[in-house]
Amino acid sequence: MLRFLPPDLSQLPPPQLIEEIDYEVILEAQKQFILDRWAQVQAIRPDLPPITTLGLETEPMVVLLEAFAYREVILRALVNDKARAVLLAKAVGSDLDHVGALYPTQRATIVPATDTAPAIMESDPAFRRRVQLTPEAFSVAGPVDAYVYWALTADPANIMDASAYRFDPKGNVHVVVAGMNGDDVPDATIDLLWDQFSRTDIVPLTDIPRPVRAKRYEYAVEGSIFVPPGPMATQRVASAVAAVKAYGVSRMKITQPVHLAGIIAAAMVPGIEDVELTAPTADIEGDHEKLAVMTGVNLRTVILD
Repeated sequence: MLRFLPPDLSQLPPPQLIEEIDYEVILEAQKQFILDRWAQVQAIRPDLPPITTLGLETEPMVVLLEAFAYREVILRALVNDKARAVLLAKAVGSDLDHVGALYPTQRATIVPATDTAPAIMESDPAFRRRVQLTPEAFSVAGPVDAYVYWALTADPANIMDASAYRFDPKGNVHVVVAGMNGDDVPDATIDLLWDQFSRTDIVPLTDIPRPVRAKRYEYAVEGSIFVPPGPMATQRVASAVAAVKAYGVSRMKITQPVHLAGIIAAAMVPGIEDVELTAPTADIEGDHEKLAVMTGVNLRTVILD
């Protein structure tokens, strides 16, 4: 059981801090403000005529109110952008660097700068994940996600995912790592992990960690996809295939299963009538060292009568 339960940041609902902006609502509010204020003036000066032209687009006052409403939309959008910049789930670029500094965690350098090229830095999603895991590392590599944090930090250029589990009661711990795109990590990375988990300021004295490569389980998606006739059929099938590939990428994590229902749900983009799979034939179960890697998608197009 984890001490911290980090949420899936992509699944969080929109924060109340971020305002929904509607130009028409703002414009109507400004018109109503003018009418209310004019009514106050009329209470003092009953001889003044009522304002009855705010429904006309050619009315000069309406043009001014539209300009004011547009400027207010821009300002409110700017406030929203400033709010996103301080949220871990939304911050990007240097804003995310400053959010990470609060933990404190720095963005890793993937390729150092040269005289002719700038440095290639850790991507926002990878850095965001490490920042979110940072509290687990405060108690060295005792909790599961602390091992994940220190593994990802050891070589962010070559480690895409990591997991850890104790496989016997003697304190032996397997730190399982997967390379980019599901490939095996190189020997040099394994050597780095041996060094990383030999440090007594990272690993509890009671643990005996051992870095191991994740076991690739390759699978291909095959079957038929049913679409109605029409000029959009090809585009719909392409969207379905892209969605299935995206689902495969989202499940390419150590211990994560791949569900047939998830593949079918991904393929059922708007305009797709039905999907029948011939492979895989069952859910792919996850375990402590398995990494499910989708190697291809072959969905035969069936045009319905």
